[in-house]
Amino acid sequence: MPKLSLLKLITATDLGRPFRMLISVFICAVILSAFMNILMLTSPIFMMQIFDRVLTGRHLETLILLTLIAAAALMTFGGLDWARNQLMARIGASIQRDLAPRVLKASIQNRIRTGADGGQAMRDLGTVRQLLGGKTLFPFLDAPWSLIFFILLWLIHPWMGIYAVICAVTLMLCAILSNLASRSLNRKTQKEQMAAQHWVDLAVNESEAISALGMQSSLVQRYLDRLHKLHDGLHRSENRIEIIGSGARTLRQMAQIGIMTVAAYLLLQDELSQGVVIASSILLARALAPMELMITQWQPLLNGLSALKRVMQLLAGYRDDAEKTCPPTPKTRLGIQQMGLRKPDRQGGFLLRDINIKAERPEIFGIMGPSGAGKTCLCRALAGVAVPELGEIRLDGARLDQWPADDLGRHIGYMPQDVGLPPASVAETIARLSQDPDMDKVYAVAQRVEAHDFIMQLPNGYDTRIGAEGFPLSGGQRQRIGLARALYGDPVMIVLDEPDAHLDTESAQILARVIHAEKQRGAIIFLVSHRPAMLQVTDKLIIMSDGCVTKQGNSREILTELKNRSIPPKPELDQTAPSRKSAPAKKTVPA
Repeated sequence: MPKLSLLKLITATDLGRPFRMLISVFICAVILSAFMNILMLTSPIFMMQIFDRVLTGRHLETLILLTLIAAAALMTFGGLDWARNQLMARIGASIQRDLAPRVLKASIQNRIRTGADGGQAMRDLGTVRQLLGGKTLFPFLDAPWSLIFFILLWLIHPWMGIYAVICAVTLMLCAILSNLASRSLNRKTQKEQMAAQHWVDLAVNESEAISALGMQSSLVQRYLDRLHKLHDGLHRSENRIEIIGSGARTLRQMAQIGIMTVAAYLLLQDELSQGVVIASSILLARALAPMELMITQWQPLLNGLSALKRVMQLLAGYRDDAEKTCPPTPKTRLGIQQMGLRKPDRQGGFLLRDINIKAERPEIFGIMGPSGAGKTCLCRALAGVAVPELGEIRLDGARLDQWPADDLGRHIGYMPQDVGLPPASVAETIARLSQDPDMDKVYAVAQRVEAHDFIMQLPNGYDTRIGAEGFPLSGGQRQRIGLARALYGDPVMIVLDEPDAHLDTESAQILARVIHAEKQRGAIIFLVSHRPAMLQVTDKLIIMSDGCVTKQGNSREILTELKNRSIPPKPELDQTAPSRKSAPAKKTVPA
């Protein structure tokens, strides 16, 4: 996708409701900021009136009235500040809530298509929420209204207005320098942070293998190397920002002294009153406060905008399933014509080439071949997970990519090599995370795969929580639950990628009976296996090598042919050579 500006990306994603709401909220926030900055004039005006009216005229009633008015104004300011904070916090949460389903689905699609980190987009969405719901934007909302304070200082005396503008320009230069000084370092730091997180994810996901192979120390060292680079970059970036920030704070303090000096000089020249001297210092502080805060909030703003741009880039290439019209329920046949599947990064050659398969219900197809032959890629394509670059896969005449993902999933039962179990109950897992599972169907499919007995022996039966934080299951038990999930809802087509990988002989026999029963029900079944006994239940066999189908036909004929090839022919005896019977070995007679 060509690089687009953030505004064009937002337009391209067609996210009308969330961003219309965001614009409305920003308008409200700007209006609230305007009133808040006007109310910030309370303190300088109060000081001017105290010195110029109350102290000179000694009017107690005036003091009481001014105090009440100032207190009411400041209470109103506090209420508006609370309202603005709540408004921004809610819009941040609302944007995350509205975009989260779409971003999560787009992340899943992007992970399948490119192999990219699927969790980065959700982390970016959290960063966007912090940008919108935090206080990062407040200095930028207040900065335009600082013009009010500059105008008042100019009206008090042109010298003071000019001095205030010089101070403001100096602080803005500090903000620009802060951005330029840390931009390249921040990019490197973000890359190092992602690289360090990859090692953490590896340690969590592959903890058993890492521990068993004695890789803990090596992995920790690699993580520490990345962490050292990350901390080094963070330290250098933060050091530069702090130096510039400290300089900006020093300049602001000096500006306060400078404005008091200018005001005192003008007072000595009888051009100002005593109250104006104090008020001018407060006005300058209010005028420069947003600019000083912009220096510290500049980097969080850039990080938030970068995260928002990445989210918009992800959504710009996402097509919502709601836009697709669901084809009729498939009933009879599957056809694959000249299918080709490229690598996820679209670089290099094809993973699958010239795949042609025709299947009619009910049929069982066995898939076999050496490692790297493309068996898993074919299963992913059959399940609708991977979209072919060339050719097509049609189910009753409709291409798989014409189906909404959830609707297609109801007609396909897919069991990958590694069965991942979500943090949910056994019943919810079998029912494909349905919040209100049909327990009759759950019981029925569990009994069909002969998993009911061991499920009932779990601490809470079908309500037992499993997954990463739940009750631990053996490899065979995970396979049974994964198989039950694949068969839930009586799908038309079933794709099983090495379902017997963790099964003993008895469990494999059970699996064979289940597959035969699904055929009797009328399903089309694709089965990847290396066990000849398991392949005996298939009707047709597909032999794959290097991403191509090298042979396809009747299972018994192909298995017999492969068996004959694997038995070496007996060597013929040389007729001219003496046999052992005709020339027995001579015995050595001891002397």
